[in-house]
Amino acid sequence: TRVTMAGKGGKKTEFRYTVDLTQLTADEKVVDPAEFADYLSARIKINGKVGGIEAAGVAVASTGSSVSVGGSKPATGSAPVSKRYIKYLTKKFLQKEQVREHVRVIADGKNDYVVKTIE
Repeated sequence: TRVTMAGKGGKKTEFRYTVDLTQLTADEKVVDPAEFADYLSARIKINGKVGGIEAAGVAVASTGSSVSVGGSKPATGSAPVSKRYIKYLTKKFLQKEQVREHVRVIADGKNDYVVKTIE
């Protein structure tokens, strides 16, 4: 007899990383979350190439004072964008805005970062 494997194609699961910019947007209006979302959309590399985020199923959205990066990933593989890469791009954006030496990017959960000011 022949045994078939149902669902061998694999299901896709969702991933979502968020960067909370509340401290930078509330007090001094230093960083615009929409501008940060545009920066991420333009700079995220998929398979070594910039600008392929739509084809890879990755979306960048700005909601209030936070920016989220999410999409789908294969059931047996990793997400096309890593959490560490989002932190790297956040630091690069803050350096471009010349506020990097005044803030820190800190993990606030499994899939979240918070940008806090240094006192």
